[in-house]
Amino acid sequence: MNKIILFSGSLIITGFLSVYPTLPHPSATAQELAQSNQSRMTIRRLERILKEVAGEVRSQNGQFRFELQRHSILVLTSASQDRMRIITQITDTRNLRTEQLQKMMIANFHTALDARYAISDGVVYAAFIHPLSSLEERDLRSAIRQVANLAATFRTSYSSGELLFNPGSQPSRVRPPNSDSI
Repeated sequence: MNKIILFSGSLIITGFLSVYPTLPHPSATAQELAQSNQSRMTIRRLERILKEVAGEVRSQNGQFRFELQRHSILVLTSASQDRMRIITQITDTRNLRTEQLQKMMIANFHTALDARYAISDGVVYAAFIHPLSSLEERDLRSAIRQVANLAATFRTSYSSGELLFNPGSQPSRVRPPNSDSI
């Protein structure tokens, strides 16, 4: 169900994209449609890639669990919702200090890249969330590494390890654009 939220004077409709999946362009040729369907990520294809990356993968009903860099990685999928997420638990939020929370948020902007630190039900996670069908194999492989690296670098560099923006410098302040300039 869609929800309408008023946030800082802006109207936000949540749930809209899950109701209206991506459709092919009306002028797409039969060959383009066939290629699009072949390149779409499926749960079966995702499982094959996970086994290549991790070796032993336990699976049940579109959920996959494996070990990587001493972290238990969980991949959750929903073909009907065209969504997937890769997560690993880091710590209980009761163990989280204000300084760590601030570093996690800064990392989400500068060094976490496609993966993110997240909190749910009293647990800190490293997470990657993406539509399933449009996920590219190279991006899946990168996302798995990024989630494992975020967990491994918690309390140190808070980095996905893939790329650092502004390495060695203090994060710059980003100001929202002036509403007159939009």
